[in-house]
Amino acid sequence: MNATKVSETNGLQEELENIKNSRAPSVPSNVKLEKIKTGYVPRKIQLLLHESLRRFNVLVCHRRFGKTVLAVNQIVHRAMSNPLRNPQYAYIAPTYKQAKRIAWQYFKDYTMHLPNVKANSSELIIYIDRPNRLNPVTGEAEPDVIKIMLIGADDPDDIRGLYLDGAVLDEFAQCDPIVWGQIVRQALADRKKIATDQGIYYDLANVPLEPWAIFIGTPKGQNHFFRRLQSAEQSEEYCKDYKRTHDIEAEEEAWKDFEQHHGITEETTQVELKEILSSISEEIDKDYSDYRKYVIHGQWFSAIYKASETGILPIDEIEDMTEDLTEAEVEQELECSFTAAILGSYFGQMMVKAEKAGRIDSFPYDPRYPVETFWDLGVGDKCTIWFRQKIGGKYHYIDYYENHGKGVSHYHQVLESKAKYEGGQTEVDEGENILGRGFRYGRHIWPHDGKVQEFGSGQSRQETARKMGLTVFIQPKQRVEDRINASRDRIKISYFDKEHCARGLECLYNYQKEYDSKLMVFKKSPKHDWSSHGADSFGYSSLDDRDAVFQDHMYDRIQVTSNTDYDEFDL
Repeated sequence: MNATKVSETNGLQEELENIKNSRAPSVPSNVKLEKIKTGYVPRKIQLLLHESLRRFNVLVCHRRFGKTVLAVNQIVHRAMSNPLRNPQYAYIAPTYKQAKRIAWQYFKDYTMHLPNVKANSSELIIYIDRPNRLNPVTGEAEPDVIKIMLIGADDPDDIRGLYLDGAVLDEFAQCDPIVWGQIVRQALADRKKIATDQGIYYDLANVPLEPWAIFIGTPKGQNHFFRRLQSAEQSEEYCKDYKRTHDIEAEEEAWKDFEQHHGITEETTQVELKEILSSISEEIDKDYSDYRKYVIHGQWFSAIYKASETGILPIDEIEDMTEDLTEAEVEQELECSFTAAILGSYFGQMMVKAEKAGRIDSFPYDPRYPVETFWDLGVGDKCTIWFRQKIGGKYHYIDYYENHGKGVSHYHQVLESKAKYEGGQTEVDEGENILGRGFRYGRHIWPHDGKVQEFGSGQSRQETARKMGLTVFIQPKQRVEDRINASRDRIKISYFDKEHCARGLECLYNYQKEYDSKLMVFKKSPKHDWSSHGADSFGYSSLDDRDAVFQDHMYDRIQVTSNTDYDEFDL
């Protein structure tokens, strides 16, 4: 595959003559494209994949497919073809250490022959100066720098605030899922508007100029990577069905005229669009909504590449590998199975069974029963809270919350906000609104470290909370193994609200054992990552089976149970 650069000359080469956008070319008329070899020679299946990619892509690949090399070169090629000023790209691995170990050398190798390239090993950033770059609209000299960053999903805040022209999320099954929805997706939004404002719709390789993303990896159970694949497949199926019943070329022309007639542009806000559509017939409104849905879903592409089908690994190599792998490992690593036993997972299969049994669904708050909260405390680290109701001897987990870097007062405000009337919104932090659900609380249970005195204040967090009016009970210290075993038992008889506990469910599904790469075995201890705090707070709730009491009646009960470990006043 060849990267592309811009240099001054008379006229455009044939590569740009095929640009379909007649309103504005991607480059001025006094430039041409020159090809620069990066050393990348894609396999046939990889070349076909490069050509098939759309804006958003989900690629499930067997081990040794060459997915990282493919991803690295996709970034390099798209970066060198980008006519916008100072484009930025991100390669995101589950951890910063993995990004460096897996991809950094590839990025250096495939950019070493590019002009004006600098590889900063301490920052894990590739800088490519473009001193001869011309403004694609005015044709004036406008030098810039391409930046390709290697980032770990274990530190999501390292990505916040960036703009991105493209991103690869490698081994997405192991990444914290908030990296996409809360960070990367938003980082991609700005650049499309910058391009359309300048009237630029294609890059220098005649590819639609839209910020893009690739989710790539090997399965690890039916977690967020699996759901991302399902979503992409559903989008593709919707588009296929739409094409069967519609003349797409005629539809595009008709709806383009419709939008021009009603003044619908990319600048139109949702409020304005809603007002415009309210003035037309319901039938036209529905047809237009269906078309818009087709356009949006048409941005997705998905593919699964199994070792038995790609031909990348020789048959004898596959057979030899299967001798050293368990059946579950073969299914997961080579045949891309999402239903194989989840290696190292504590609760993965149990969560799948719970969903199949209908215990992960819609379970709304029942005002007849108290809501009790179970916490895993953290300040610099995460603080997580499960909201539980015990109804008829069954455990209903109806909400979940997590944050980090916040004090007790923040979480107290979150609890109060959820206790407000149903449907109301309360801003607890800049840009963070909490939905009121009308909760009435019972106990708030903290782990044993809530009693520890904090350096500086000399007070425990329990004392700090009590001064705010938050009565908390301290749970005795338990072994990690006991907490995990209790969680296994509790999951079997628990019900989870799918919407409000979505993040907590991700934590339970992805909670796993630490892997010893030297001995090539799983350790007995759990891996400390983004999922462990949510799993820990659920574990604390699993060690508690008391009947819940509304706070209004709690102090009568405390007089009876004041000699227990849960005594709020036993400090």
